[in-house]
Amino acid sequence: MVPVPEELTARVDQYLRWNVGSLPPDFWPQDAIGVFLDSLDEQARSLLLSVSEAADQVVVLTVHAAAEATGCSDREALGIMMELNDAARIAGGTPFILATAVVDGTTDTGPSAWSINTTGELGRLFLDASSRKSQG
Repeated sequence: MVPVPEELTARVDQYLRWNVGSLPPDFWPQDAIGVFLDSLDEQARSLLLSVSEAADQVVVLTVHAAAEATGCSDREALGIMMELNDAARIAGGTPFILATAVVDGTTDTGPSAWSINTTGELGRLFLDASSRKSQG
């Protein structure tokens, strides 16, 4: 076991929870992800890409911070998360593209104590598809 400096514990925990394992190669084709992203309104796309960026960088993103970045309330961010999960399931992806978890070591309660997450691999799929859309 390798000791983890206290200031890095949250990031290491984030990585271990959300970046272990891998998606099958045919999990969700890029063109289907592009269609999925095109079907989202600006707020939903913004939230999904904010969470995807945090996952790619292995950064703990609270629901409150994601809501602020998206320009909505904490409650709206949680509702958008649920809508995104439903939309992804209907589009043939996975039933859960986003989830929340309590941030380890927090003494806060509510949305500032909850992280909003996706796997690093799934986040990269969304970021890659978004990048291709903006280039083409």
